[in-house]
Amino acid sequence: MEVRGIVADPSGARKSLIDVVKEWGRAIDDLDEEALIALADREIELVTSRGTQRGHDALRTWLAKQTYGVVPSYETRRAFVAKDTVVVDVRVEFRFLDGGEVVGSEDAAVVFAIRDGLVRRIAPQPSLAAALSAAGLDEADEAPI
Repeated sequence: MEVRGIVADPSGARKSLIDVVKEWGRAIDDLDEEALIALADREIELVTSRGTQRGHDALRTWLAKQTYGVVPSYETRRAFVAKDTVVVDVRVEFRFLDGGEVVGSEDAAVVFAIRDGLVRRIAPQPSLAAALSAAGLDEADEAPI
């Protein structure tokens, strides 16, 4: 099997693009601002329902909003990779911060642009089909997770 999407991170270590995305997900699940910032390019673009935000300060603000009583947790189901792009198909589960009770869940897909081991752009999409289309990928680009 071909190994695609191997990059060198800023420390020079080699890792897959999917590993970068998995680390991103763990940092969000853990609400670990330091780890998230370490994975993000200084000029990261965060595409949100309110438009595109840029930079580490925007990322910090976005992460802080993840703690407003309900915390998302992400389960990656499928991944697709080509060049510097990863699309992940995820199940998002929302839990109360206090007590951990599940209050909802949804399917989602996210497009990541990664360069030199850092996330340069993250763009949620309404469906896997929309994410693959936005990224210029298709089912043939599926990679093991």
